[in-house]
Amino acid sequence: MNYENLYMVRGDTFRFTIEIEGLNVPLTNAYFSCKKNKEDNEYIFQKSLGDGISEVQRTETSRQYEIVVEPEDTDDVDSENYFYDLEIVVGDEIYTPLLGILKIDMDVTEEWEYEWEL
Repeated sequence: MNYENLYMVRGDTFRFTIEIEGLNVPLTNAYFSCKKNKEDNEYIFQKSLGDGISEVQRTETSRQYEIVVEPEDTDDVDSENYFYDLEIVVGDEIYTPLLGILKIDMDVTEEWEYEWEL
């Protein structure tokens, strides 16, 4: 297990890839989960295999998976630290290769509309 802090901007697309070495079969399932507190029943968001998590590359000895958090997943959350983990399922076995803090920050640039006068 790797304890790693991640950073993203609220309301932006957040995309990263993880390579799982020694894996020569596809995952049975995978979950990238984010909560305010570890004990909470509610997720800030949760991605799963086929819904935000997809296989992007494979070799004879490893597989790479991409995790994508969409802008709408974090549009309405406060800018602060959250807990996350990545749990994978291979057959009947469960592993948590990533665990840590996800810092969601507010960006500086905001979308706004303006009119041009010609």
